Amino acid sequence: MSLSCRVAPERRAELLAFLADAFPLYEQPGGIRMGLYESVDEPGLLLELVAYAGEAEYVADQERVTRDPRMAAALQRWRSLLAAPPDVRRMRPVLLEAPPRPRAAASAVDVEEAGFADHDAIAALLTAAGLPVPGAQDAPVPMLVVRALGGVAGCAGWERHGAGALLRSLAVRPDHRQAGVGSALVAAVCARLAARGLREVFLLTNDAESFFARQGFEAVERATAAAALNGARALSLACCAQAVAMRRTLSAV
Repeated sequence: MSLSCRVAPERRAELLAFLADAFPLYEQPGGIRMGLYESVDEPGLLLELVAYAGEAEYVADQERVTRDPRMAAALQRWRSLLAAPPDVRRMRPVLLEAPPRPRAAASAVDVEEAGFADHDAIAALLTAAGLPVPGAQDAPVPMLVVRALGGVAGCAGWERHGAGALLRSLAVRPDHRQAGVGSALVAAVCARLAARGLREVFLLTNDAESFFARQGFEAVERATAAAALNGARALSLACCAQAVAMRRTLSAV
């Protein structure tokens, strides 16, 4: 509630002394806060603010005014000190929604060529993920890695078979999943293959079809993958027997 009122200069000190005594009486029931402000541009124009904790406190205070003789006397004295009748307005708080904060830009994921010293970490990561570790019987598998505190956070590689390529050995350490590492590795492999003139890349997956679909891959017949990859050894591995074959078309660089 706001009460805008004016006081004559000669009665200002008297009114302020009265309010100093009256405010504790007004606030006595609890759930009521009083405040007094004066206009900087119009001295003598005062604004009294009565803040209630809620509707129940307001209703109870209105009832108190009618049944408490001290309140009736205080209000009568207050009105007698004013230069004119007060302007009384009942107000309610307005809750403002804070504007959404801009999302922090995702930190960049740096993808690098794997080094000889990364071999053991990559092998451990692939074994933990249940993926075959590239060996001498495979076609050459260039590997990319994402490094983090504590070693290799993720890896991915590819085999080239004529005009086609097989994306393989994609694994991300559990403590770095959902951080864009896998997507960054897939994008880096595809960019390198496109730069080498390849126009499509295949993969085999047992449980990540939805992830790869978000990276632009589509399911295809295994025969399609086998023909494009010249029967790559991965197609005959027991761990890939039930895998879904997927393909992504690469954009020319």
